[in-house]
Amino acid sequence: MRSIREIKFGENRLWNCLGTYYQMILEGNDYCNEWLSIFQGYKVRYKKLEVDQLIEKYGKNPWGYQPIEFYGSELFDFQKAIGNYFNHANILLKIKKCEEVTSLKTLIGDCLEQGNYLIINADEYYLKYMQEYYGSIHNKHFLLIEEVQDGCVTVLDTEVGTTVKILFEDLERAAYSTAYHNMELYIIELPERKVSLNITFDVKEEMEKALDSMYWYEDFFYDLNSRLASENRNYYLQGISFAISFKIVPYLQWLMYLTISDTGRSGESVLTALKNHIIDWKKIRYILMMEVRRHSEKNQRAIVNINKKIIRDGENMMELVKEKEQ
Repeated sequence: MRSIREIKFGENRLWNCLGTYYQMILEGNDYCNEWLSIFQGYKVRYKKLEVDQLIEKYGKNPWGYQPIEFYGSELFDFQKAIGNYFNHANILLKIKKCEEVTSLKTLIGDCLEQGNYLIINADEYYLKYMQEYYGSIHNKHFLLIEEVQDGCVTVLDTEVGTTVKILFEDLERAAYSTAYHNMELYIIELPERKVSLNITFDVKEEMEKALDSMYWYEDFFYDLNSRLASENRNYYLQGISFAISFKIVPYLQWLMYLTISDTGRSGESVLTALKNHIIDWKKIRYILMMEVRRHSEKNQRAIVNINKKIIRDGENMMELVKEKEQ
């Protein structure tokens, strides 16, 4: 098992901050992308959101504004899905309530000594390096522990994209925050020998199911375009960019994983189309964040143009899949 220092923090995200740490741990230990099978059987659809309800639940945190959802026979439950994958891969996941842990320092020390990974809920109200929240706004977050030394803890934080050294007493306050009643710790223990699941799929069925549901693109982009001139533009654009990074791109990577198993020119054409499609989604997310930093009509025109291209390319991919099966 590799230490956190050996694991590369890449640009990919998965569902939320917790899922992103899971992904880093799996990729950093050479697990193949078969864990993307958590999306098997699910499609995506646009979800109209009521902002007043989001403010009540998330406050002013734009994370709440992600106007899509995953559905199959039931709505997608990420923790349940990744938990099922861990079970099949013999990866042990232990979840503890922070309030039940009498000594956080002992628990961290034991995890590191045993070579396990530890992810901790933390209230950013108590984290001095999070200037937006420190001392003013309670916001529940996740941190991946790297090491403890001389009264300090080095953690990996997805929000800053690197490791941060903080006082242990600050981490303790953040973990035992009374602003939330469900602060938790996640201990991940990998097996000595990696288990390959050798999962097989009906690629045609999964691809057609996913691509046929891409009509949600039009509603999603209508929502996005209507927010460009909104008074609270930054709130909406940040939330939509979260949806792209943490949910839409991973789902498209699942479709790539399916397609890679195909052979022949037709399979390669679908794979190439998907790669370019993901690039366009990442490009629009990048421009959205540029627009958040500084309003520009050039940015807004680029957003609208890429929207149109993504919709066209989604339709073309469906045709490619149909042609491949003829």
